[in-house]
Amino acid sequence: MTQPPQESESPPRRYPIAQKFALVRQTLRPGASVTQIARDNGIAVSVLYYWRKAFRELVESNIAESPAPDPQVAQLRAQLEELEALLGERTREVAQLRKRLGLRETTATTRKERAPAA
Repeated sequence: MTQPPQESESPPRRYPIAQKFALVRQTLRPGASVTQIARDNGIAVSVLYYWRKAFRELVESNIAESPAPDPQVAQLRAQLEELEALLGERTREVAQLRKRLGLRETTATTRKERAPAA
C-alpha cells in the first residue's frame, strides 16, 4: 500500500526583491552559470529562471513606457562607458604585468578561499 504524499512542514521561502534582483544580475554576467548560482544560494534553478523572465518582462515594459531620455542620463551613460573601458584596459595591464613578473593571477574565487573565516 502506498502512503499519501507528505505535506511540507515549512512554508515556502520568501525572498526580498533586492535579493532577487542581485541574484538575477549575477546570472547576467558573462560566463555565469545559472545552475551554479541557484545551487550556491539554495534556490531551485527553475525559480531563478522564472525571476530572470519576470525581471526581463518588467524591464521591457518600463522601457516601452519610459519618457524621452534626459540629456544628463545620456551624458552619464557615456561617462560610464568610458570608465568601464578604462577599467578593462587597466585590468588587462595588471594581468600582463603579473604575467611578466611571474605572479599568479588572482580571481574572485581565490581571494574568497584565502579570506579568513568569519
